Formats: sequence, C-alpha cells, structure tokens
Amino acid sequence: MGTFLEVANSGLVYIVAMAGILLVIGVLIAFLIVALRQAKAIGMDNKKIWTTVRATILVSLGPSLSILVPFLAMMMLLGVPWSWYRLSVVGSAGQEMALATMVMNIGGFGSLGTETAGEAFCFYTVGIGIIYCTGMLANILLNKAYSSGIQKSSRGKHSGLISAITGSLFIGMMGYLASYLMVPYVQSATWVAILTFITGLVISLAVDIINGKYKIKWLRDYSFAICLILNMCSAIVWNVILN
Repeated sequence: MGTFLEVANSGLVYIVAMAGILLVIGVLIAFLIVALRQAKAIGMDNKKIWTTVRATILVSLGPSLSILVPFLAMMMLLGVPWSWYRLSVVGSAGQEMALATMVMNIGGFGSLGTETAGEAFCFYTVGIGIIYCTGMLANILLNKAYSSGIQKSSRGKHSGLISAITGSLFIGMMGYLASYLMVPYVQSATWVAILTFITGLVISLAVDIINGKYKIKWLRDYSFAICLILNMCSAIVWNVILN
C-alpha cells in the first residue's frame, strides 16, 4: 500500500477532496441564492444587501489568509489534497492536527512521520468521518426540537435564565478554545502570541466603545474585519519588536 504520505497524495484522494470541496461550494452558492431571495422578499434594498456582502468578504479575507501558512505545514504531514480539503471545510489546522494525533494514538500507529504505514491514513480518514458524521447526524435529528425549545423558553417567564445559560455556554466554549491555544504559548513563554492576544482584546474593546459612543455606521458594518486586520498587524509589530 505504501507509506502514509504516498496514500495521502494519491490520485484517488485528490478526486475525493475535489468532490468534497465542490459540494461545499455548491451548498454555499445555494445558501447565497436563498439569502438574496429572502432579502428581496422582506424588502431589503440593494445598497444594504451589497454592504452586507462587502462586509462578509472583508471578514473572510483575514481568516482565509491565515490558513495558508498552516496549510503548508499540514501538507508535509497529512498530504496535499487532504490538508487542502480539511482546511477548506474546517479551517482550523490546530483542531485537525489534534484530531489526527488522537486518532493515530488510538489506532496504535504512533506519531505521524515519513515511515508511517499507509493503513494509518485509511484508519485516520474513517475515524475523522465517524467523528464529524456523528455530530452532523445529531444536529439533523435533534436541532429542530432543541432550537424550538430554546426559542419557546426564551419568550416565557424563564427568558432571563435561558439567556444566561446559552450565554455561559458560548463564553465557556470561547474560553476553552482561547485557553487551548494560549496555554502552550504561556508554557513556552512565547510573548509574541501572549501580547498579540492581549492587544486583540484591547482593540476589540476600543472599537466597541467607539462604535457605541459615536454610532459610526461604517465602523459598525466593518468592525469585525477591522479588528481582525489590526490584530494581524499587531502580531507583526510584536514579532519585530521581540525577535
């Protein structure tokens, strides 16, 4: 069968990856068409629609560019088509590498390397498929009942409690993701990452305060994109200063 990378870079994997990406693009186009039709149906004018489209494109640019560097690192371990496919769909190199390590250890293949057996790639893709398909199936089967229950409860006498619970869940999730990314940097004393994280918080708070005080329309529309770009620039500045 060959090594892990030989299988991962085979023609069949390229075909499967391309099919998956085309499927995702098709779904996105379908959502865009439905959204534009719904916007027209509720009387939204073209100016507001295209303002939303421009803001969305700007917000997408930062994360898209930040995926390129992890892609170059991932393809040396997981192969070109699979890295391309996974980052196009998931967009998180850290999450993908953590899952890869977990699945490899469960299968007894150890860490990824040039001598890893080709069977490991098959085990890895099946494992990843089961993990994500389980979540998708649970969402398909349970999401409607869960969402309806939350909406109904949020309009009742326990609306404050429901808001507190859902808000706490979201904050907890974001806190976990932030700590998951920050702890390794803190342990290795990577001050560039730590200071960039703190700078990002300050920038977000400043933009929110300015927006709330002066009600600047363009700042409200593009605040997320502005915070992303400024924080990326701060990472470059801190890296130059400290290195």
